[in-house]
Amino acid sequence: MNCGICHATALSSFLEPTKTLLFMEGDLDPNDYTGQVGPVFTVRPLAFRHNNRGNIILSDIHIERMDRKGFDKVKKTKRFWFPTEDTSGPGGMAFGAGLQ
Repeated sequence: MNCGICHATALSSFLEPTKTLLFMEGDLDPNDYTGQVGPVFTVRPLAFRHNNRGNIILSDIHIERMDRKGFDKVKKTKRFWFPTEDTSGPGGMAFGAGLQ
């Protein structure tokens, strides 16, 4: 699950639900039981297990298959991780730093 949407739960407030991540098939460490992915947790959080593509579900509930090049492009954008302008994390941490 995308950790960037934990504070914005009203879908009507999402600025671009067709571009904001909801769920992905994460490439998590074997000891990671959180199931959360985000812009600061891992270098490449998407698992590419299906013919070098990964499956993601965006906030408008459509599914996309992404290759590494496509994912590397969208993972750098603020809108992919955050549905609103609020990019703060727990305790006010700035999760959106460095995103376009």
